[in-house]
Amino acid sequence: MIAVLLIASALFATSVYERYKKERETAEKHAERLIELDRLKAHAAALEADVEYMESNRGIEEEIRDRFDAVKKGEQAVVVMNEAPVTSSTTSAAPVLPEVVSAEGAFSWLFFWR
Repeated sequence: MIAVLLIASALFATSVYERYKKERETAEKHAERLIELDRLKAHAAALEADVEYMESNRGIEEEIRDRFDAVKKGEQAVVVMNEAPVTSSTTSAAPVLPEVVSAEGAFSWLFFWR
């Protein structure tokens, strides 16, 4: 009779220990998911701020200027380029300056609202 109780107690203890391990794993995964959720919420807030800025007139103008190198009417674009190192002491050519892009050119349609 005592042997049966010991075997039953051992089986019960094993079962309890397995449930305890499972609960610990679940708690760890839950903590990881909470950290991931906080990271995603911060990322979502940053994206919402970007969307809000992009919907403003200033954001639209900045994106058009950045993506298409466009300028407003009456403005001039200046492109600063690094000079290439001189390889020979006999080379005395003047540096080549880039062309100035005007809003009256190909990008004038981008400012249809003005």
